[in-house]
Amino acid sequence: MDEYESSLHQFTFFLGGLFSLIMVGYGVYMVRILSRPLAKIEDKIGRMPPDQPGFDVDTKFSETRHIEQTLLDSKNEIAGYFRREQEFSRFASHELRTPIMVIKGSTDILARVPDQPPIAHKAITRMQSACEEMRVLTEAFLLLGKEKVEPQHYADHALTTCLKQQLAELAPLFAKQGAEYNLSENESGLVHAPESFVTIVINNLIKNAFSYSIGDIEIVLIGTQLTIVNRHDGNETYNAGYGCGLVIVERICERMSWPFELDDDGVRFTATVDFRS
Repeated sequence: MDEYESSLHQFTFFLGGLFSLIMVGYGVYMVRILSRPLAKIEDKIGRMPPDQPGFDVDTKFSETRHIEQTLLDSKNEIAGYFRREQEFSRFASHELRTPIMVIKGSTDILARVPDQPPIAHKAITRMQSACEEMRVLTEAFLLLGKEKVEPQHYADHALTTCLKQQLAELAPLFAKQGAEYNLSENESGLVHAPESFVTIVINNLIKNAFSYSIGDIEIVLIGTQLTIVNRHDGNETYNAGYGCGLVIVERICERMSWPFELDDDGVRFTATVDFRS
């Protein structure tokens, strides 16, 4: 009887072990079957960037087919977006710059015409200013649209020179609003960046401050840090375009890694940008 019980126990252990091995093998098999579609999805996620080759929806499971189809649709949308951006940059580089240069050349010719009435001279000056602003904006937007700004676009610029140049160009705006500015400088520094970026940042900050200030503005340039303060005394942003120029400034500062801060204490609005490289 003892020998029979011993044999029975051995057979039971053997049968249990065999059953366990079968269950483990079946579990591994099922895990591989279930994980294979997920591995394919993971591989297709890695091919989402536009520069990666495309893929097809080839899963046999309806549960994962929807996921793969969504990934494929998203990849096509992203690729289309990048293609449109690249086409816009390529077309704008020629289609926008060409008419701007034509307008600039025409206004330069008109400016040399003798014995013009004051109103004509004033109109030509405004056209030249608008043309230059269009040129700078077009160049800046094209550079922002590039993945990397080429070294030839960079140069060293004296901040005090750029600041005073923009103040001179915006003088008609100051005169129209009857506003003035107080400029304080201390050891003005240099900035190594595309000229259009520096020009737009300074121009937009000054223009935004003057356009919506109820009084004079304060301009402080210390080293590479520019601070512009304007008062609004708690008035709401009554103009729908308030701060639109600041969005462009933010994009440029993000691209160039320039610290940019805005502060509103309810009375004074302060914009600070540091042009340090």
